[in-house]
Amino acid sequence: HLDIAFDEEEICQEIKILQDSLNTTMGTLNVYIGDIVQILEDVAEGNLAISSEVEYQGDFAKLEGAIEKITGNLNGLIRDIDDSAKQFMEISRQVSDASGQVSDGARTQAENIDSLAANISILKNNMQTANENAHEIINVVENNNHNLKDISEKQIAELAEKMREIENSSVKIGECLEMINQINSQTNLLALNASIEAARAGEAGKGFAVVAEEIRGLSEDTSRASQNIGDMIGRNNESIRAGMEIMKNTIEVLKHNLESFVSARNEIGGMADMIGQQQEYITRIATSIEEIEEIVKSNTAVSKENADAAEKMSSQTEVLNSQISSFTLK
Repeated sequence: HLDIAFDEEEICQEIKILQDSLNTTMGTLNVYIGDIVQILEDVAEGNLAISSEVEYQGDFAKLEGAIEKITGNLNGLIRDIDDSAKQFMEISRQVSDASGQVSDGARTQAENIDSLAANISILKNNMQTANENAHEIINVVENNNHNLKDISEKQIAELAEKMREIENSSVKIGECLEMINQINSQTNLLALNASIEAARAGEAGKGFAVVAEEIRGLSEDTSRASQNIGDMIGRNNESIRAGMEIMKNTIEVLKHNLESFVSARNEIGGMADMIGQQQEYITRIATSIEEIEEIVKSNTAVSKENADAAEKMSSQTEVLNSQISSFTLK
């Protein structure tokens, strides 16, 4: 207890000196202790700007230095904590903002991927339809090829055969006309001889002369008919030759068309193969998009968790700043 004082009066000089020395010692101790208590109370209340106005002496000067060092270290520590807390709070805000942006971007990306997946699905269905249509076209072209082949090989061959038969018949008819013309010439000659003999016979040959005249008329009619038939056969042969030429050209055209159909069929088949390959690629792309979609959904969830964690860090940092702000620093 340092609150006592020695005030005895009837003592010897040595005791008096001792008493005054004790009083001085206790007074000095009270000053030191009071100053130290005040400093510790201020520190306890967060006032780190406190400094001692008492001049410590002797070994107590070391105590003063230790107190100054403690308060100085606390000031530095709190300043460092305050700076770190402010930086951490700024980083937390940046992380929170970045997490929010990442989360928004992830949602937008997920929506875009959903739209892309839908478009890929539509494209896949269209490619399937195109592939089916290509195969249908190939079947139609194959049927047309068979039909053209039948026409070119069978019906045209039959037509050529019939036209050759007609040409042969025309030749035979011409031979018959030649025989008719020969007969007609002989008939004319006989009619002329009959007319001569009828003239020699005089009155008795008049009837025979009439018959000879009729035979001559018939011969002339036969000659004209033969000439007409010959002309018709000639025109018929010309028509047959023209028909044969047209038929040859038609055969060439049909062959060319057949080759074109075959070429078109091959090209369409190649397109169908390419469409099939594109279908496989699109299927792989669709599978990859589904995997990316799962990753994006996972990233979205992680981004939201990061945003929540950053929000919590920011809140805790504000609490720390509030606690630090309660200190008064030098």
